[in-house]
Amino acid sequence: MAERDAGAKRTLREAQKSATLEKLIDASREVFKEHGYSATIDQITRAAGASRATFYLHFGSKGEVLARIYHDDYVVRLFSWLDEFPECSDLIPLKQWVRSYMDIHADNKEIITACLEAGIRETGFSKTGGSVIETFLAALAVKVAKTRRRNEHETSDEEAYVRGAVAYVQMQQMAHQMLVPGVKHSEDIHITVQAETWQYTFGHRLGLGSAA
Repeated sequence: MAERDAGAKRTLREAQKSATLEKLIDASREVFKEHGYSATIDQITRAAGASRATFYLHFGSKGEVLARIYHDDYVVRLFSWLDEFPECSDLIPLKQWVRSYMDIHADNKEIITACLEAGIRETGFSKTGGSVIETFLAALAVKVAKTRRRNEHETSDEEAYVRGAVAYVQMQQMAHQMLVPGVKHSEDIHITVQAETWQYTFGHRLGLGSAA
């Protein structure tokens, strides 16, 4: 009986700890969306109804909780998006693929902006974010190399990495620019042009040989 009671108490404590963690993450997300990386731990704890001591039980810094949100909200979806890339050369599925990325970026624009601010202010955060993107670009390079070789284009691993990185960064920057108030672009034109860029990147058009 005593062991059962102790086990029940541990389970309850773990559930409470997990619930507090989720409250801190949810509160941090909203505070970062409103204030960017200028948000303070006090603002986060007030929003979560928790103390600073409780915050530090779960996170070492506000950068750590921002990195967690960035991973859970953006990076996980980014890798899922990559897994869904169309194998065919048709423009329509490529446009749908690009549009899916635009939606992911739009859903996370404030968190992405906060991460850019954090990267400028904190070297450690910049290294962490850079490592995540490096892993993503490496995975993208594998798909670029595989698709180009299937399309009978000799492509080294290095070339595949560069081609994928250039296309991705171009798309990311345009997606961010389109969300800036007052900047007007035709979304459909942008998506079409970006889809055509991916066609070339994946070697779907004739005449696209090695960069060497």
